[in-house]
Amino acid sequence: MIVFSVLASAIGLGGATGLVRTQFILVLTSSILLVILAFAKKGIFISKIALSIAVLLICFFGLEGAYRIVLLYQQQTAAYSYRITSEVYTEFDEKHGERIKPNMTFWNSYIKDGNVVFGTTISKSNADGLGGKTTISEYEERDYKVLIFGDSFSHWNQMGSSWPDLLEGKLNRRVDGSVGVLNYARGTYGVTQMLALAAEKVEQHKPDLIIIAAVGRDFSRGRWWRKDFRWNGYTRHLISDRPDKFLDYPGATDTILVNPEANRSWCERILAGEATASDHGVLDAVKQQHSLLRQENERVMGLIFQPFSLRKSHLLSRLIHGKVKRTAAAMPRVPFEDFSEDDELVTNIESLQNSGCPIMLVYLPQKREIDQAKTITWGPNRNLMQSLERIMNQEFILLHTEAELDAPKKMDLRPHDWHPNINGLQWYAQAVAPFAEAVLKDGSAKE
Repeated sequence: MIVFSVLASAIGLGGATGLVRTQFILVLTSSILLVILAFAKKGIFISKIALSIAVLLICFFGLEGAYRIVLLYQQQTAAYSYRITSEVYTEFDEKHGERIKPNMTFWNSYIKDGNVVFGTTISKSNADGLGGKTTISEYEERDYKVLIFGDSFSHWNQMGSSWPDLLEGKLNRRVDGSVGVLNYARGTYGVTQMLALAAEKVEQHKPDLIIIAAVGRDFSRGRWWRKDFRWNGYTRHLISDRPDKFLDYPGATDTILVNPEANRSWCERILAGEATASDHGVLDAVKQQHSLLRQENERVMGLIFQPFSLRKSHLLSRLIHGKVKRTAAAMPRVPFEDFSEDDELVTNIESLQNSGCPIMLVYLPQKREIDQAKTITWGPNRNLMQSLERIMNQEFILLHTEAELDAPKKMDLRPHDWHPNINGLQWYAQAVAPFAEAVLKDGSAKE
């Protein structure tokens, strides 16, 4: 009974910990040894020992079969959440992973359990393919010039503005002279790619201030590339850890579904309860598309569940490795915890520092970090953040502890998305403004 209770805990639907799995393996091994010792003391023949082992094996195979039934049921009843867009707003860039297409509006529809539950514009690009309102020609006419590099939090657009757009407006009211902000943020960027792009653009734009805006997970993100492909009649928007490998490659996966008919009007009609039969047909097609792409990713990643396979024990795999997600991991990660091991990043930092342009490192907190007044990052990100501060000889401005500014009650789009709503974007702009103002007003920024 002890063995079965530990086994039930180890394969429970809530997930298995390494401790519980270890306990089960120890108990099972101990049980087998105790049985053998007991028989040995009583002088029972080897045949009966073999019979007892056979009974244990039969029990194990029975449990294996039962667990496969559970997995099959979970597969058939699984609910998925994902996003879909009618058109991808970026294109492949061999040097920097991707670049934003000019004059694009990027609408995302959110699907949960097969239903459309939310939709929003998440980014808009200008004529230069930047995620902000100010163009390069407008920037060049301004008295003070600012470049911002970040991830999706910085290109995120709500009600027509990103937080760099709002920051520009605030700085124009704070300093004596006009301010232009170019927004070079790109979704899913980590600090390695932010700094690489900044090192290139600093010579082109000769700014008075560079802002590197990061969130907690950005530090461990590795270099990646995104590219579109046609596959079985679908457009696939793939992210890869290599610029030359995408399709049929375990290091690449889909980042969002693309279907030209799943546009903003379609989404809004469904959310308003005004969907037509054609709209429902599009939704059915979207669900079929998701199912096919999910199966393709699982095939490439070797995650396909084979209920009748004789080559693998799913039960032992669960006990040893824990619960395996049925989808591929989409984000390449750096293989170290100290940026000094990244020669390219160190070179880019030296290039930036040699330019003489002031650099501001800004940490964009999420709501719980503001509420708790502390930085919440897991091990590798924390270590990488500290190593970056050491290499650059400056610390990140932690807005949740250094900005004297109350956070709004709700500043993100949860439960549908953890990115900021308009209140969150305004808070970031207002929190960064006094720090940017101080640098621009300092004479060193205009030397």
